[in-house]
Amino acid sequence: MGDTKREGNDRLRFVVPAPPVSHDTRALIAQLSARLLASASATRALLAWCEAHALSSGPISAVRQAPVPSAPIDDEVLARLHPFAGEPILHRCVRLVRGELALAEADNWFLPHRMRPRMREILESTDVPFGMVIQSLHPSRHTFRVRSLPLNPDRNNWEAPMGQGAGQHVPRIILAHDAVIIGGDGNPLAVVRERFRSELLTFVP
Repeated sequence: MGDTKREGNDRLRFVVPAPPVSHDTRALIAQLSARLLASASATRALLAWCEAHALSSGPISAVRQAPVPSAPIDDEVLARLHPFAGEPILHRCVRLVRGELALAEADNWFLPHRMRPRMREILESTDVPFGMVIQSLHPSRHTFRVRSLPLNPDRNNWEAPMGQGAGQHVPRIILAHDAVIIGGDGNPLAVVRERFRSELLTFVP
């Protein structure tokens, strides 16, 4: 049986519970999470994962998405960044892709004045991933939140087919990491909220 969820204007929508996710799938998600946690760059970790599992080809690009007006800088972002009074914070929303394969979606709040002018220009005008742009600053990632399946139990919103096997399904978003990026000088550069997609498991037979 499903459940109901109240939406705007007091409408009720039927919520279909997502099917159970197999132990093997959860193990793969745990492996992916461990690789991301062990790397200073999510982009490099994703590229290594894709290479290991023959997922698409070519470099990873950060396709910039239209900014979301309803995603303000919240108290957690401010607490992690420790900006000086009046220091600007910019928001970059991207989808990480390799070829035609979508890998992840990310919101990135960063402090542009702590970067070189050329870095700021690249971030504002190109699809180069954030970690690749700032790599000469010797950044490190400090992940402060990890969320795995189930991120949302509503199959209407999250279910997507996995691999070629019949009857195998996982949510569209399989894993989420929130991290603060610290420069080599010990100062915060950015806060990232990353959502990793089920396409990262499409090699599963």
